[in-house]
Amino acid sequence: MKQATRWIYILTVAILATGLLTGCMSSANSALQFNTAALETGDVTSYMIANGSVRANRAQNITWELGGQVGTVNGDVLDEVKSGQVLAELNENSLPQSILLAKVDLYNAQQSLDDLEDTKDVQLNLANAQLAVVQAQDALEDAERARDRIAPDRRMMSQLTIDTAKADLLLAQDNLKRVQEYFDQYKDRPEDNIERAQAQTALSQAIHQRDTAQANLNYITGKPSENELAMADAEVALAEAKLADAQAEYDRIRNGTPADELEAAQTRIDAAQATLDQVRLTAPFDGIITYRAIQSGDRVQPGALAFQIEDRSHLYIDVQVSEIDINNIQIGQIVELTFDAILGATYEGRVESIGWTGSNTSGVVTYPVVIELVNPDEMIKTGMTAVVKVQTQSAQDVLLVPNGAVRMLNGERVVFVQKGGPLPEAVTLRLGISSETHSQVLEGDLKVGDLVVLNPDMLMEMNSSVSISGVE
Repeated sequence: MKQATRWIYILTVAILATGLLTGCMSSANSALQFNTAALETGDVTSYMIANGSVRANRAQNITWELGGQVGTVNGDVLDEVKSGQVLAELNENSLPQSILLAKVDLYNAQQSLDDLEDTKDVQLNLANAQLAVVQAQDALEDAERARDRIAPDRRMMSQLTIDTAKADLLLAQDNLKRVQEYFDQYKDRPEDNIERAQAQTALSQAIHQRDTAQANLNYITGKPSENELAMADAEVALAEAKLADAQAEYDRIRNGTPADELEAAQTRIDAAQATLDQVRLTAPFDGIITYRAIQSGDRVQPGALAFQIEDRSHLYIDVQVSEIDINNIQIGQIVELTFDAILGATYEGRVESIGWTGSNTSGVVTYPVVIELVNPDEMIKTGMTAVVKVQTQSAQDVLLVPNGAVRMLNGERVVFVQKGGPLPEAVTLRLGISSETHSQVLEGDLKVGDLVVLNPDMLMEMNSSVSISGVE
């Protein structure tokens, strides 16, 4: 019985509350004022907003490679310069010795190249080279004949000559034995001892006589020593190498200087010139000087900054675009640009490139996009922050709802529509493309001419209260 009484009580309170709210709304309806707008069809465009900074087409810091005292300075801030133009150089009396020696190297290398390219003495040089070939051929023939003379198959000696050679060898060996015994008496004396020195000399002569007798016997018996054969072969090899060199020189003069020799000579010139070029700074490309850190008379060290130069023929802005929007951007697409430092001005940009590889930062994937400024002026400077506005989607002749009329109610998007009742009614809808002011209606019980409330916050509170009461 108490449970039934409780339900009757709750039902009565709910009825009374609903009636009271309805009565209040009906009585206060004339007092409540709602701003409304009629739904219309039209075009809608969505945009992606991103921030980036301006950079020049090319920019470079120009630093000294050498230390010294600055001499002439030919550039100042905002001066236009051409590629290769000399901007500054060091005084010659402050240069290190290596630079002064490079001047000599350059002169010698240039002389070598000139000699290679000089053709006025070609006939004389050719004749001399031909003579060298003939002389090298004669020397080779002499070496070959000398080697052939010691060949075993060329030797025809009598028995008497052989016996005499054997006897000479025995005598030389016996003499060496006696001299060795004589030397052994003095070998422990100091090297500057006269008697030891005389004994050493006698020993050396005895060894030489023994070796000569042995070599003579070997030669007579057709058994030349390994050293003798090796020396003869070496003489032939040396003569062959000299002939090859003489022939190559003759061919070089006759056919002209090979390209690799000319290239090597030019490389030496380039190396010397590169060393000398370190005393001066030149513009690496056409552009303007944006910063100067030196003046004449300054002492500088290697690596010291001298100039900053920019090629402002093209200005770019680098931005990161999320993976949600990246496929809605096209190369060549025109975008809108504004700058924090340039109030009230709007510029045009063009999508120059779109990266194919994304980067993941805290779970957000973005892709690099490069925007080129179409209409830059002197107000835009490198490093300035730019706001890039890129159109991503658009639709034409669709039903539009003002963004200010849309609210979230119980997890769904709704608008409040005046349909003739005491209060506007909440209508659920699904949106498509959104601009800054309107959104496309994809689904919902809405049509052209419906009046939607633009200030529905009071209605949101009322609907939330009724919904909560209904749940309780």
